[in-house]
Amino acid sequence: MHVTALRVWGLLATAALLLAATANAQPAAQNTENWLAAARAHTPGERDASLLTLMRWSRDATFAAIDAAGRGDADVRILAAGLILHTDIGILERASGGGAAAGIGRSVRLLDAESIGSLQRTYQWDAGRRLATMLAKRPQGAPIARLWFRAVAALFQQWGDLGAVRVHLDRAADVFPDDPLLTLYRGTLHQAYADARIQMYMARTRRGDSPRRPTEGGPMYRDAAGNLRDAGTETTENSTNMPLMTTIKETGIELGWAESDLRRAIQLDPSLAEARIRLAHVVGARDNSAEAAALAREALAKPLPPFLEYYGAMVLGRNAERLGDPAEAKAAYDRALALFPYGQAARVGASRVALNAGRRDEAVASILEGTGPDAPADRLDPWEWYYRLHEPQATSLVTELRASLR
Repeated sequence: MHVTALRVWGLLATAALLLAATANAQPAAQNTENWLAAARAHTPGERDASLLTLMRWSRDATFAAIDAAGRGDADVRILAAGLILHTDIGILERASGGGAAAGIGRSVRLLDAESIGSLQRTYQWDAGRRLATMLAKRPQGAPIARLWFRAVAALFQQWGDLGAVRVHLDRAADVFPDDPLLTLYRGTLHQAYADARIQMYMARTRRGDSPRRPTEGGPMYRDAAGNLRDAGTETTENSTNMPLMTTIKETGIELGWAESDLRRAIQLDPSLAEARIRLAHVVGARDNSAEAAALAREALAKPLPPFLEYYGAMVLGRNAERLGDPAEAKAAYDRALALFPYGQAARVGASRVALNAGRRDEAVASILEGTGPDAPADRLDPWEWYYRLHEPQATSLVTELRASLR
């Protein structure tokens, strides 16, 4: 009798476990259907019901639904729609200061080497990388996956989110190792890391002067495709320990990595004028002003967007000064000022050339016209955005991404 009772209880326990398993499986399947329905219903760029619903989902529920959709018979268009939906959520959460459901660390924002605040991380970009990686494996999905990796990398750099862009570019290199724009963005990131303001901030954190001391990272290495990677740092879309400026090296090393990436970008796409301008800046900073000036002249010989032409003129002017050619330097700075008359960087350069030539009144006037009491309050200097703005710009790439489903 006792044995029979045990068997009955065993059967009841087994039945309970099966019912529990069935109950747990049903919400997962339902979540997948809800995710697919939200992806179908979302209007790219709109704050609609689909967006507001999915942004309240947990990371685990979101990833489970995405994985199930990827294993199922969801076509490329639906997965792409989901990719754009999570991108729109990420952008909205950024605008609102970080998602409430994010909870995977915070990013430091810098201004002149001082920490001015932070934003909570969101897992929406991890979800996007998961979907983009799925799409990249399908012939019809690869173009939109490539466009997404480019658009989000440019967006992160426009936001100045140096930790997020490093994670993103590492994943992008796994999926599209030979993409020229992504390689250009990586070179730009190393340029930014070499900047004096970032170097000063890192020096303070290493001394313990900063309240936000980053976790020390490991060494860098190059993968089979030639991309620089963080050794021992987890950077997959599942990572909840996103490195925030953890492995930044000294200026000379970062400039060397930037030069390598920018040369590779030009090799992959010789028409990339921006890569030539940035490479000119880097090699000039590495005491090769002759090559820097030649690269800048070559880039400036072609039609360029105004801000990119300004960059090129500034780089040419600085390197012409180093080469002892004040005439070419003045012409370059004048070209920059013709585009943006109150650009402070160009006015300082023009003032320096005039001062070195003994034209003191001209030197003072150049500075006052850009920063004096009569200068307009809305004066614009693209050099302030040098490490952030690309051609094509992030906003154009995001618009193109959203339009790809229409």
